[in-house]
Amino acid sequence: MSFDTHTTLPRITTPLMALVALFALAWASPLQAADQSRLAGQARLASFQKAVGSALKHGCARTENTSASIVSMDTGQILYELNADTPRTPASIQKLVISSAALHHLGPAFRFRTRISHSGARTNGVVDGNIYIKGMGDPKLTPEQVWIITDTIHRMGVTRVTGKLVVDQSYFDGAKAAPTWDQQRSQRAYDAGLSALSVNYNTVAVRVFPGSAISQPLAVSLFPDPGYYKIINRGTTGKPRRRVAASRVNNHTVDTIHVSGRMAPGDKGKTVYINVEDPVRLAGQVFLEYFAKAGVTINGGWEEGVEPEDASLLYEHKSEPLALIVRGLNKYSNNFTAEQIAKTMAAQLEGPPGTHKTALRILMVFLEESGIPMDGIHLTDASGLSRQNTLTANAITRLLFKMGNRFDIGPDLVAALGIMGVDGSLKTRGNGYHILYAVRAKTGSLHGVASLAGYGAGPDGSLHAFTFIFNDSRCSFEQAAGVLDHAVATIRQAAP
Repeated sequence: MSFDTHTTLPRITTPLMALVALFALAWASPLQAADQSRLAGQARLASFQKAVGSALKHGCARTENTSASIVSMDTGQILYELNADTPRTPASIQKLVISSAALHHLGPAFRFRTRISHSGARTNGVVDGNIYIKGMGDPKLTPEQVWIITDTIHRMGVTRVTGKLVVDQSYFDGAKAAPTWDQQRSQRAYDAGLSALSVNYNTVAVRVFPGSAISQPLAVSLFPDPGYYKIINRGTTGKPRRRVAASRVNNHTVDTIHVSGRMAPGDKGKTVYINVEDPVRLAGQVFLEYFAKAGVTINGGWEEGVEPEDASLLYEHKSEPLALIVRGLNKYSNNFTAEQIAKTMAAQLEGPPGTHKTALRILMVFLEESGIPMDGIHLTDASGLSRQNTLTANAITRLLFKMGNRFDIGPDLVAALGIMGVDGSLKTRGNGYHILYAVRAKTGSLHGVASLAGYGAGPDGSLHAFTFIFNDSRCSFEQAAGVLDHAVATIRQAAP
């Protein structure tokens, strides 16, 4: 029997050919779609990388002295790198290291303590001995907190101390600065000395207001006023010609604060913050004054000493949680707070006295155990103030990636960062780039150094960790800020 090809083949072959074609299309379409998606993704990544590179190019910032790193928080994919493994001076973005390590080792709920105890008997409101104030690193022991402490002691029934007020700062070693800080230090608040018992960030605020009439002296006061400064006021009221300035002069007989300049009538006033030369002396004087205001008489004045082991505890003051303290540290880039946290962490983990040597070793171990690439990392302080610190953009971005993906402490680290265009050192940044609320980051600035590191949202809401560092820059502060803001804006506009 022969097959009639004119009648049988169309009935059999056409359906088979159609079926084969359908199977071919079914297999080919996903493959083609995948290829097209991959090619589109590569094109978006290339376009994004070009945009970042273009944003970082500026006449005042040399490419060979610029480092950058951007990583997807979802996948860990490196989206952009430029000299990312080259050691750089990081400036204050180094505070991300101490913030992360402290949250890891101490925990977001950790509170700094200040102990108040006494020797001798306490009878009918009289302490027949000394009263001790033992500091344990609290960086935010403000005059308001001192008032709470002294008022609480009075409310507990203490009205008189026959002995002395003894100030104990033995929880730290005696170093008032990191070992590599310039010994010729400034009087600025950011350069304040360190002490386990510190009041008002170890600074005084010089409050200056215009006088009541033309040619009258300026109205000057201190807060807190430790009582041992003599104010020499050469400032006058009138048409402003010289800016108002204040400085301290210390000698063996009289400590003075000099005020100069001119202020117009009706001016809203000015505050100049000056660090003190002796943090323990400031603490002793302020506590003595506030005890007197609270109604507690201390017969013997104050002195520095050590709380005896058999002292009777009266009250233990606790700071706000560390999670809140690191917000002030990062949003306002407080060097003093960074170093106080570092030495406290050292004392907590390895026993007092807390030292920079111990703290820096703990930070290096923390980075290594967190899987951060260690090549090129050298830490000489916790705040980033020293120019001898070196970090890489890759190390900082990887730290942000690791910490940001930790649910136990990541939210606290993110919340501690400045919000672009909203608060902290980023309050006036990002204008014109439509990145309001889309970036949370830490700024860094030294002469010739500018940096920015944190988290930025992409156009689809995805999250990215980034680090940008300029070294040996010829940019002004405003120029550097503009270039860095432009670079981070590309994440919002074009990140794949």
